This record gives sequence, C-alpha cells and structure tokens, in this order.
Amino acid sequence: ETYHHLLAWLLYLSILAMSSDDKYYKLSSELRGHEQDVRAVCALSNGMVATGSRDNSVRVWDPADPKSCTVLHGHQHFVGSLVSLFPTVSHPTRLFASGGYDNVINVWDAGASSGASDTPILTLIGHEKPVVSLSVTP
Repeated sequence: ETYHHLLAWLLYLSILAMSSDDKYYKLSSELRGHEQDVRAVCALSNGMVATGSRDNSVRVWDPADPKSCTVLHGHQHFVGSLVSLFPTVSHPTRLFASGGYDNVINVWDAGASSGASDTPILTLIGHEKPVVSLSVTP
C-alpha cells in the first residue's frame, strides 16, 4: 500500500515538538488524506496548516485533529505553491493563496475557527504558465 507522506509537515511538527532541552526531533503528528503527492505546505496564523497536492486540491488541517481536514477545490490542475497573506479590514482572519499548474492563483479565507471557506474569495487568471512559487513581503 502506497502512502503519500507529507514530509515538510512532518518536519514542521517535529520542530514544534522539540524543546530547547531535546537533542532529537520528535514526530508529533502525521497527516494523511491527499490522493497524490503533496507539493506545498503553509502554516497559517490561526494555527491551521494548508497543503496543496497533485490531486488538484488544497486541504486545511487542524493539528489538534490531524484526521479531520477541510478540502478546497478551486484548481483544475495540481497545486504547487501556497503562501500566507496578511489580514485585511474586510477579512480580519488570515488569508492564504494557492498557485496551480492551471495558471491560476486562488485566494482563500482561512477563517477564525472553522478552517477555511470552501470557495476562493478571489481568483486571479491571466498567467500564461503554471504558478510555481508565491511569496509575500511586508
């Protein structure tokens, strides 16, 4: 049986689980759910974690309940990049964006406690090639 491991997430959780007295990283959780390999991971300020995959979906996970996630569908091809965005007056909770190999960028509202809205709040269309990287600077 093949499992699609989320290595970056595991590293992220390992870092969170390690105290200054520890000499080794400790695995504190493992997320399973994507149907294909994970291509992007993004920590959100509300404590959630977003992942993007070759299964064309974005998933928002609550680390306290790693067996439960919100599945977001907004891409027609695989999701290769994610970035956390700054809150706005109209969206005081953390926003994040996903970039896909469908040449589209979607902006999502991570929500204060419910994970994420199931549809993008904004879709940016116009790239002629896949969106392979997203970055935000203050």
